[in-house]
Order: sequence, then structure tokens, then C-alpha cells
Amino acid sequence: MNKFCQSCGMPLEKHQGTETDGTLSNEYCEMCYRDGQFIEPNITFDQMLKRGIDGLNNSQRNLFSKKFMIWGYPYQLKKLARWR
Repeated sequence: MNKFCQSCGMPLEKHQGTETDGTLSNEYCEMCYRDGQFIEPNITFDQMLKRGIDGLNNSQRNLFSKKFMIWGYPYQLKKLARWR
């Protein structure tokens, strides 16, 4: 199993999406993938980047952690299977 969603980068530990047969996905999270399909199949890289940054800004993390994660997010996203 991948450690992070290959679409948005969210940790998969407790947030796995589902395949068509109901099994948990080893590639994608529940926010990106359900019943063997992407929830938003036409989302662009830039839209996903904005969504991730907005999520980090709204998180409960401390300011330093947020800024560091926001800085690194575009680089992480580019390495994920969906965006290669």
C-alpha cells in the first residue's frame, strides 16, 4: 500500500477510498476515489493544488508547520501517480 493518496497526497492510514467491489483502495483516499472511480475525474492539477493549500491553511497545525507544508505541497503533488 502507498503511504499517501496518489491523487492529493493525504495519508492513507485511515482514509482509504474504495474499489468497485467495496475493498479499500491502496492508491487513493476517500476524498478522491470511491467505488473504483475518481470523485472528480476532470479536476486539474491547479485545482487540486488550490484545494490542498486551502485545506492546509484551514488545518489546526501551527503556523510554521502550515507554511512549510504549503511550500512543499506543489513538489509532493507533482510526484503522485495521478499527476505524472
